[in-house]
Amino acid sequence: MPSADGLTSDPSSGRLKRLVHWVGAALAVIAILFLLAQFNEHAGQISESQFRDAWMRVLAAAFGYFVCGVPLGAIWWLTVRCSGQTEPPAWVCIQVHMASQLGKYLPGNVAHFAARHWMMRNRGSENLGLIAAGLLEALVLVAAAALLAVAVLRPAVQIVLGWAIPPMLELLLVLAGLIAVVAGWRYIRRRGWIDAALPAMQSVWMMLSALIIAAVFFFGMTACFILVSGNFALPDFPTIVPWIAASWMLGFLVPGAPGGIGVREFVLVLGLSPLSGEAPALLDAALFRLVTIGGDALMAGAGLLFLRLEKRSGN
Repeated sequence: MPSADGLTSDPSSGRLKRLVHWVGAALAVIAILFLLAQFNEHAGQISESQFRDAWMRVLAAAFGYFVCGVPLGAIWWLTVRCSGQTEPPAWVCIQVHMASQLGKYLPGNVAHFAARHWMMRNRGSENLGLIAAGLLEALVLVAAAALLAVAVLRPAVQIVLGWAIPPMLELLLVLAGLIAVVAGWRYIRRRGWIDAALPAMQSVWMMLSALIIAAVFFFGMTACFILVSGNFALPDFPTIVPWIAASWMLGFLVPGAPGGIGVREFVLVLGLSPLSGEAPALLDAALFRLVTIGGDALMAGAGLLFLRLEKRSGN
């Protein structure tokens, strides 16, 4: 049935989405149960005092993750501009993006997208342009994460399948990620969801800028992980970045896992256990989850506060 915006809804598509959602939720539950079983197995090596001793590191890393909200909001602003929207300005887009962050922890893992869409609509942005911006934002973040995560494919495949990935295949995967960004942008542009009056080269530069900023976000995320970890230090940064990117990407792509909970921790434990031991990896993954929840809460609080101040100054 056609919608007010000319889009169509297919009942079979709705059933498929529900099926995918439940499959994703089941995977998240399985990952959480696995992690709980591992915690139980290594209970003698993980004590409450280790959590208590880490609270200052958790607070510092949570503040660092809060700062990472600025590049995330900048990506949102660039994709909004790429869709042809000239308003609202960059700082307001960043505030809106921050204010919506806690929505990811609600069932369905889409409330933050809906909240962002609603807040931007109230500030004069067009519906189709915001849909395009949301798709471009997701595409940029997943592409950046995939490009950074290529480095973990070789050890992961070696562990799981027992065979090595040729370097040429890794290069092809990097090129595929870049091609996916360009193809996604061209598809959305052909659908008319991006302002055709915007010069193509300007759009390309915006997308490339967003891709670079997305990489900066994952670098910042990695710095926060190292800060809260008691097992890794700055020299381990190049080793940790791909696993952080891979955990974020899979947590984002698995539907039905609010905030990627369970999935991200599973990937981190899988990747970091050979480096630090299983018990330390479990502790680091749990602490990092506290960091991201705390950072998202700070983002939401700051974003809502600034938006309220903006509204009062406008009146």
